[in-house]
Amino acid sequence: MKIAYLSFEFPDGTSGVSRKIKAQSDQWRRQGHDAKYFILKAGGKQNPDIVFVAKKFIKNPTVNLTFNLKALAQALQEYNPDIIYMRETLYVPGLIKTLSIAPYIVEINSNARQEYFLASFFKGISYFLTGDILIKNADGIVFISDELKQKVKPVKQRLETVIANGYNYSDVRIAPPLKKKTVDFIFVGSPNQPWNGLDELGKLAAVLPEYRFHVVMEGYTPPHENIIAYGALYGESLKSLYQHMDIGIGTLALYRKEMKEASPLKTREYIAHGLPTILPYIDSDLNNHEAKDGILKIENKPDACVNAKDEIDAFAKDWAGRRLSQDKTAALLSYEVKEQKRLEFFKQVRNFTGEQ
Repeated sequence: MKIAYLSFEFPDGTSGVSRKIKAQSDQWRRQGHDAKYFILKAGGKQNPDIVFVAKKFIKNPTVNLTFNLKALAQALQEYNPDIIYMRETLYVPGLIKTLSIAPYIVEINSNARQEYFLASFFKGISYFLTGDILIKNADGIVFISDELKQKVKPVKQRLETVIANGYNYSDVRIAPPLKKKTVDFIFVGSPNQPWNGLDELGKLAAVLPEYRFHVVMEGYTPPHENIIAYGALYGESLKSLYQHMDIGIGTLALYRKEMKEASPLKTREYIAHGLPTILPYIDSDLNNHEAKDGILKIENKPDACVNAKDEIDAFAKDWAGRRLSQDKTAALLSYEVKEQKRLEFFKQVRNFTGEQ
């Protein structure tokens, strides 16, 4: 198959999303398919796998997409893909016609309506008015959780599947944990996302002063002495930090965007690096795991960390100096497994639309 991956981000590894889209399409190529990124940005470093669509780049993604629809349509026509794959985005007039050159599949990663309202009132209203147009006209939908699937009304002429997020295990080599006196927790996040729950992390650090909490996120100022802030870290710098950590912490306030189930990229990264992990929500792949398996599940509500202080303390004492088995977790979470499922779905969508 020829697969066009429509993206607002470069596959350069500088964010969780960019690492994800690169790992996905790398797997597609390894499994014998042709895949190109159609990046809605102006031209950059030449790469045979990247088509730079934007003739004039505008920082606002929605405005940028609107002004570059004609260029996108021309680029897609030249490539003539069998499948167009994209993450959910705000709809703009003319987008459906632009995508009509091939069956298109939308990946739904979040409760977009609530997330857009948290970002800005204008984006929230825009999604409220037009958000279902892109979804209703799609030939296929990939949801990252059953919960998100239940929020979208099925359409007869569309195929749907659920594939939670994964991780590129081929880039990871687990080092034995270091022998040290203090237990180190790590939280990796992105700025301006209230559902990160850094206020909840601060509360936890306050009631567990004997432990150290490491936060990797741009623009974060720690409220307590036992919280260490690094700013943004990528690549080998972040991998090196993981070797010094004992416990990973997942998204702490998912309830703020009215979600109960998720598979955040950062938790996959923790687990791939062998870190036992605290999950304050239902994980789509790990719901059957327990503390004895290296996954501590706590409630998804305000003050959940503080209320689970004793369980977190016991979990930290039990797992400090230990690592999860990469072989066991890779069977559930690796991109090699995830993308085989996605490619099978692509074929189903292509064949299904061909029969219409």
